[in-house]
Formats: sequence, C-alpha cells, structure tokens
Amino acid sequence: MKDDIAKLCILLNVYSSLIYTFPLNNLLSFFPSVSFSFIANIALLAFIICGGLTSKRISIVEWIVLISILSTMLITVLINIKEINIPVEINVFRGVLVIFFCFVLVSKYNLFSFLKRHFVLVSLFGGILVVLQIISIITYHSLFFGIEYGTYLSAAKGYSFSFRVSPLNGDPNYFAYTLLPGLLITLNRIFSSSVNKIDLFVFSFILFALIATISRGALLAFFFSAIYSLCYLVFFNKKHRTRSFIMIIVIAIFAVISFSFIQSEREGNANSSTNERLQIIDTQLAKVNDSPIFGDSFSGSKVSVNGRILGAHNLYLEIFRSYGVVFFAGFIFLIFHLFISSCGLNRTILIGYLIANLFLGLLIYQPFWMFTVLCLCLKYEKNNT
Repeated sequence: MKDDIAKLCILLNVYSSLIYTFPLNNLLSFFPSVSFSFIANIALLAFIICGGLTSKRISIVEWIVLISILSTMLITVLINIKEINIPVEINVFRGVLVIFFCFVLVSKYNLFSFLKRHFVLVSLFGGILVVLQIISIITYHSLFFGIEYGTYLSAAKGYSFSFRVSPLNGDPNYFAYTLLPGLLITLNRIFSSSVNKIDLFVFSFILFALIATISRGALLAFFFSAIYSLCYLVFFNKKHRTRSFIMIIVIAIFAVISFSFIQSEREGNANSSTNERLQIIDTQLAKVNDSPIFGDSFSGSKVSVNGRILGAHNLYLEIFRSYGVVFFAGFIFLIFHLFISSCGLNRTILIGYLIANLFLGLLIYQPFWMFTVLCLCLKYEKNNT
C-alpha cells in the first residue's frame, strides 16, 4: 500500500512539471487559484509526514551530508525571507524540501527505473501537447483550444508560423527544460543497447518538440550531452565504435541545421535576447559584493535592464546572488558529489542538467526540482554499457 502511495506522490510531482504554472481555476472557476505542482507538493509532504523519512539505501554518511546541506540551505532561505515577496521566497524553501523528500522516496522504495520511465512519458506527452497546439492554431486560430495561457506560438495569415511552442506552460525555454530529461534518458537508452524502433520514434518525437520551442540553451545541453555519450562509446566501448563515429557526424550536421533554423525563426530577437542576457550577467556580477555571505533573497537579486526587472537567466548566478556563498557552496558540493558518483552513460543526463542550468534560472520552479531529483538518483543505476 505504501509503495503505491509513494509512486503516486512521485507521479504527481513528475507530471505536474509539464503544467507547473497552470492554475486549477483556469479549468473550472470554482477551483482554487493554485497550481497543479502545489497540489503535488502537498500530497508529497503529507505522505512523508505519515510515512517517515528513513531509507536503508542511504548510508549514515550520506544522511549526515544531505541533512547538513538541507539545513544550511533552508536556514539561508529563512534568513532571506523579507516582506518584498514572501510567497516567492517560500517557493524556494518548498523546492528544497520537495527535492529532498522525492529523493528519499525514490531511494526508500527503489523507484529509480519507475522515475525514469515516467520522465520519458512526461516528455512524450509534452510532444503531444506541441502537436495539439499546432493543430489548434491551424484549425481554430486559437493559442491552445481557447485557453490563452502562457503560450508563445503565433500564427500569421496564410499559416506562416513562428514555432515558439509552450502549451499550458509559462515560458518556451522552461517548457524545453521540462522536455530535456526524458530526451536524455531515451538517448542514453539508445546508446547503451541495441537500437529499438520504438525508442528511436520516441526520441525523434521529443526532439521535434524540443526544436519547436526554439530554446537555444536546452538544445545546446542536448547536443553536448550527445557528444559526450558518443565520445564515451568511442573510447570505452569498442562494440559501438563505428556506430558512434557515424552518429557524431550526424549529430554535428543536425546541430548546424537546427541552429540555422532557430536563427532564422528568431531573427528579430535572437541578438537582442543574447545582448540582454549579457547585460543581466554583468549587472548581477557587479552586485555580488552587496551581500556575499547570505545573499539578497530571490526577489532582491533581480536587476533592472532596459527598464525591465529580470532574474539572472543562469541558475548558478541566481543561487549565488539570491542566497550567497553559503547556499552556493552547498549546491556546488552536491553537484560535485553527483559527478563523482555517476559514471559512464549515466553522466549524460547530469551533463545535460549542468549545461541547461547555465541558460535558465529555475530555482523556484517544479521542472528544476524534479530534474535535480533525477540527477540525485543516478547513483542507484549501475552503468550498463
């Protein structure tokens, strides 16, 4: 019974990443104005309170390390809670707990294979939503079947599209980040075993959805992960060496075509977007010394660029500016632990995670929390190459 409830809690949190910002009252007006991810987080917390936190699969040393990092991060967040925007700051507190509790459940009930399978299904459903959104534009000239919420797909007369999809999600870049884990898991599966037609179809379909978001950061994360996997197979797996060389050439050609497409689709704002992000980073770095130890809170870390109040667009800088060197050191230590404890093709997923975080600041959002859980759990699967 507890195993089934644990699976349900994990499912709710994984699938809510796909529509993490979508309010319940957008479906029916009498529903509360809270998101699906909030409901999933509450269900997880309730089960943890009733079921306990113990897990024999986590060693005493790991417990000490995890609890120390968790406590440090939570204390830092609490110190920074100000009256500026308390709900946003509470989201960071909530996110740290969700990551920790999901990790404990996955380890306690041995749910890593279950977790990976449903990450792939989330990405697959994301691809289906993309197709539905395109159909909605063609058929009804509507953003998403009349639901005008958080979408960037636009259409002109004569069905000339700007494919910047984000169905039922807040931002196309964040939607791309949500698709990335399932894509990397499928890529890993293709490279680590004989080629399966179903895996190839799922991989191609999710990759199509990712490209349709026109998110440069997510695509770069995917390409670098793919190149790492192929290089690993070339040097450490003679069985797949020829196939790997061919795939490296195919991936390189595909990368050039994809980024040419993105550049042409975003011709109007690609350069301005890049320049804006560079200005954000410069402004953020100039303010690092304002409060280096405990930061200036998530809300206080935002800066004004060209008259707009913006976040860091870089998770590492966002963490350092928001919560200082204390929180940042805990996060870097965690990443270092993940890197040395993962191996082989499993590291593909972690590399994608690390690179994607260079281009987005997702500290307060469900997709980042669940991607982090996936990376934390990589150690529970042996390298199978």
